[in-house]
Amino acid sequence: KPAEKAKPLPPPEPVQSAAESRTLSGGFLANKGRLLFPVAGNYRIVSTFGRTDHPRIPGVKIQNSGIDIEAVGGSPYARAVYDGTVTSVFRIDGYQNVVILRHGEYLTVYAGLDNIAVRKGDKVKTGQRLGHIYSDADDGGRCCTSSCAAKNRNSIRRNG
Repeated sequence: KPAEKAKPLPPPEPVQSAAESRTLSGGFLANKGRLLFPVAGNYRIVSTFGRTDHPRIPGVKIQNSGIDIEAVGGSPYARAVYDGTVTSVFRIDGYQNVVILRHGEYLTVYAGLDNIAVRKGDKVKTGQRLGHIYSDADDGGRCCTSSCAAKNRNSIRRNG
């Protein structure tokens, strides 16, 4: 039996535009669903939180602990969704540079970055630039980042 061909990519999600800033009050959890979006400017959601179909391999499911975002146009950069402290900055194969912020008992993770603008121990403010989003030559130059939020190592949905 011939091998099944990989299915074509689904049509891209519509381009959206992230708010420049947002007034937040209370702690991290009190702002769940209202946090600033991790990408500034125009973006497209590539993959959502949870168990989803693999974009190219039929019948294969993948588990995504956050969201994958394509920055569209402009000078794409990742930004802090809430005030916090940089706890880690490191590089890992397949994710480029990763920045982790602590917001009390919560963490946010930003992967797929280049030209990091923060260092371990830095205090960051909501909306502060963390680094540029890596432009992947193997993916047609698309600028994609992965972002997730967690409490005690358990991923949480940002919006509900």
